[in-house]
Amino acid sequence: MKKIFAFLCSLIAMLGALFTGVEGTPLDAPQQVCLIGHRGYSACYEGNTAEAFQMAGEAGYPGVETDMRLTLDGVCVLSHDADAEFEDGSKLNIATHTYSALTQKPLLNSYTDTKLYLCKFEEYLDICKAYDMICFVELKGFWSPSRIIAAFELAKEHYDLSKCEFQSFELPNLLIAHAAFPELRIMMACTKDDFNAKVALRLGFDLDMRESELTKEIVDRFHEKGLYVSCFTVNDPEDFERCKQCGVDYIETDELTPM
Repeated sequence: MKKIFAFLCSLIAMLGALFTGVEGTPLDAPQQVCLIGHRGYSACYEGNTAEAFQMAGEAGYPGVETDMRLTLDGVCVLSHDADAEFEDGSKLNIATHTYSALTQKPLLNSYTDTKLYLCKFEEYLDICKAYDMICFVELKGFWSPSRIIAAFELAKEHYDLSKCEFQSFELPNLLIAHAAFPELRIMMACTKDDFNAKVALRLGFDLDMRESELTKEIVDRFHEKGLYVSCFTVNDPEDFERCKQCGVDYIETDELTPM
């Protein structure tokens, strides 16, 4: 009960900051735009799989983005969709099935002949460590405090929390994460310059925004508070140049490759 109470107090304090503003912790900005492989090297390999992450490392991506969900038995696995789709055409909902049940048969692989299975968070972290890649980890859906803490502890055990940027479209996830690990950078994902983007700025969270909605004015607002800005998902060279001119720190892509 004491831990729950402490979390609630922290969340209330951070929400109160909406009315006063919070400065982010300034860090050295990347020397140039950092290219993040969206779901790994997903232009040529099945996204959110160990193969896609490893090949992103081989291709020289400085970082890789992934989407994380929980199985019924609490295993952190990587999938953008709520269902895992298998090579035989069947699907299973990740949240309502155990990790064992979800790995009885290979996933759908539209790119190579490799037999792929649902990737654990630990495997992703080990690959990122091997290639010294930045981890962009999106928490899909709502996560409890204990599950968020457990995920962060996995990142600490298998890699380096300073190399991980946890993000979510769900504000409660970020409030919980920041309450538990206040020294770490947290990223708010937004499709446009909406309430959540303004909350992120007030609370000192980094921003990940849809490319088509991003402007230099938004980037400047966050940079003034020592916060990073990323955009998704950029596959056109002209869009890349526009985002670069806006001054973003990270660009997530399926198709663009490192120079």
